[in-house]
Amino acid sequence: MKYARIQNGVVMEVVETDKDISTLYTPDLVWITCNDSVTQRQLYANGEFLPEPDVEVVEMPAPKSLTDMILESPTELAKLKAALGI
Repeated sequence: MKYARIQNGVVMEVVETDKDISTLYTPDLVWITCNDSVTQRQLYANGEFLPEPDVEVVEMPAPKSLTDMILESPTELAKLKAALGI
């Protein structure tokens, strides 16, 4: 049988076992019988598994190093030189 562990309305993990799930884990965990279509991160509310929420993936540029930021700006480079007394 397949079970989903629910925490705060979200499927945290899915396990399959032929044993009594209540004897395998601490009783503090909430396990709900589920089918093969249930996956992690799905929502569970009002006795139903809901589709995994849509998440927009935004690509971020790689962060610049402090050295690169200072060297690309003449003003910042001048400030650094002045601070170092160069």
